[in-house]
Parts: sequence; C-alpha cells; structure tokens
Amino acid sequence: MALEDDIRGMSEKEKVVFSPEKEGKKELIFDQKETILKSAEIDGEPRRVQGSNEVFYIKLASPEVAGAIFKPASGEVDFPELGYWYGDYYKRERAAYLVDRFFSFNLIPPTVIREISGEIGSLQEYIPIHRAGWQIESLSDLVAINEQDFTKMAVLDFIIWNTGRSLPNIFIVDQNKQERLICIDNSLSFRKGTVLRAEGTDKLLSLKEIPEEIINNIEKAFSNRENLEILRNMLNELLKSEEIDNFFDRIERVMYKKRITDEDIADFSY
Repeated sequence: MALEDDIRGMSEKEKVVFSPEKEGKKELIFDQKETILKSAEIDGEPRRVQGSNEVFYIKLASPEVAGAIFKPASGEVDFPELGYWYGDYYKRERAAYLVDRFFSFNLIPPTVIREISGEIGSLQEYIPIHRAGWQIESLSDLVAINEQDFTKMAVLDFIIWNTGRSLPNIFIVDQNKQERLICIDNSLSFRKGTVLRAEGTDKLLSLKEIPEEIINNIEKAFSNRENLEILRNMLNELLKSEEIDNFFDRIERVMYKKRITDEDIADFSY
C-alpha cells in the first residue's frame, strides 16, 4: 500500500512515520499532499512569477496536486532591516507549515523541501484563490470575511514570530461555500527581530483573550509529548536552537496567559 494511502486513513496525531530518507528517524506527516509534492514528476518547464525573491510555478503530473510554488534558496535576497539573510528562507517556510498543522491552525498550504533542476528550495501547494488580500480595502473588511481564521492567523504569526505578514500574502478561498483565509509567504519567521509586523495583532489585543478553541487545540497538541519531541527534532533540521527555544517559550506563554499583550510583543527575551 502506498504511503499516501496509509496516511489517508489516519487521524491527525497518528501521522507518525519512519523516514527511509533519514535513517529511520520518526517524522510527522499531516497531509498526503506532502508525499505528492516530494515525489510527483514535474510536468513542463517552471514558470517565473512575481515575488521579492525568485518564485516559480511548477506544474505537477498529479491529479491531487496540479501545481505548486517553488522558492529556491539560490533566489533569496537579504532583508537586513528585519535581521534576515538569504539561504534559509525556504527552511522557515517548511517550519511554519509544520507548526501550523501541528497546532491545528490549518492556514498554510502543504509545504515541503525539494530539489528541482539541481536547486534546493521550498515547494508549496498552489491554491486557486477566490480573492486576494490586496483586493480588500481595510483590515476590518478582512476580519469580517472570516474572524475565526483571522484570529488564528494573529496567534500563529505571534508564535512563529512572523515579521512579514501583509495583505498581499493573505489569500481568500471559497471552501464549501465559506470563505477562508490562507497564509502564504512565511519565510520571515522565527528569527529574533525588533518589530513584529503581523497584521491582526491589534484585533487580538482588542479581544483581550484567545478563543478557547484555539487554546484547547494548542494544549492538546502540546500534551502529546512523543509527537512534540518529533516536532522539535524536525525543527532542529530547519532552525537554530535558540529560535526553537524561543518558539516553545511563546507557545507556553500563550497557553498560560491565554492572551497576547503589548508586553509580549515588545519582549525579545524569549
């Protein structure tokens, strides 16, 4: 039976596999599309699309994942004002996806690391959009589209310390006759910076507490110590140890305080 067939019948927290590529190390797989993104044949030549870094649309020979967005490490540029330098943005895209799915935010499309035409980079499922964030006139209008997703995005961006969230990297998709928010471009995450620019923080502060459903999902995932350790090991291959420790500190803050304050955003000790 193919691995993707095995995954299809698993619950979210049962998706633990032994990676043949990494000498039997345990890994978490949250979506069968991860396996497809890693192994599906490329159909045609990559097509360059607009972006701050080099970005390519890749057509895949797969009915489940028709297309994907490839961001090669060689095409990354520096953002020194934010404390980011080229060479590892693609790893942060993957790390953000792992955290998103582990804690059940489900806002980031399946994202893997893959080598294409001799170039290593991140490969993320291409999601056809209903509307784009830059077409929304104001932040309040974006909240009105899906307040639950908007609040999830604010919490996610805090725990991954996303310094690059803006309207252009928020997509609106039509899912079962309901508009949902999709978060792309998560490469400026996890690094210690001086400014948290994640849009939505003001909305979260006005609520003064994180919704119980979000807290429950985080606490449930955090209580699975075996899977949590697997997540940490996977992040170790993508981020610096200090960045991982800071990430876990922010998670614990969220669980303990159940809110995010100006003090949390201004405190760079964690």
